[in-house]
Amino acid sequence: MEKNYQKVGIFGGTFDPIHQGHIQVTLHIEKELSLDHIYFVPAYLSPYKTQGSVVAAHHRLEMVKRAIAPFSHFSVSEFELNKKGISYTIDTLKHTKNLLPSQAEVYFILGTDAFLGISQWKQVDELFATAHWVIVSRPGYPFKPLSQILNNEKLAKEFMGLSGGKEYKHFTGHTLYFFELPTMDISSSELREKISRHEPYSSFVPKEVAEYIQAHHLYENKDV
Repeated sequence: MEKNYQKVGIFGGTFDPIHQGHIQVTLHIEKELSLDHIYFVPAYLSPYKTQGSVVAAHHRLEMVKRAIAPFSHFSVSEFELNKKGISYTIDTLKHTKNLLPSQAEVYFILGTDAFLGISQWKQVDELFATAHWVIVSRPGYPFKPLSQILNNEKLAKEFMGLSGGKEYKHFTGHTLYFFELPTMDISSSELREKISRHEPYSSFVPKEVAEYIQAHHLYENKDV
């Protein structure tokens, strides 16, 4: 990681596959929060999904690399893939911070669908003390009061509400942002279904990703 980065975004996920919605979100967040760089972190194995990834890690990694290649301010971190095992956010955040100067700030980016289950995450009490959090709206997953999401009265008291419920300040100084963005209304699972059904999908993914999927026959005739 570059040592001169002061505001770094971390965008984790299975990226199975990565699609235009992922790119749109990160471009918007980067601009809104003036981030210096954003790292895409493909998960090896998510602890919050009942099934593993549909395609192998090396395919997901290569698709991410191809999707973000046009953007010099984006890069991929292979930390979770190299570590193997279950991918926990707290481990990734601590690893990232150890590679950056002490004054650098880390912004963890995720969708509302994932954030709604935050109370079940590993070492949740440490997560908000480690980084800023950027929660992006997802269709079908409306925002809720933070106290309901955390489901932990003690943890909820660590925050002070700002900006009409769309921004919260943690006592450590980190901020929790909620963004409602006009992003592409498709998920990776829906995209896999389109591909398996031989429906048009190229408009939902970068051209290089579509070419890779076709060349390797990914997601074809699979139960998704």
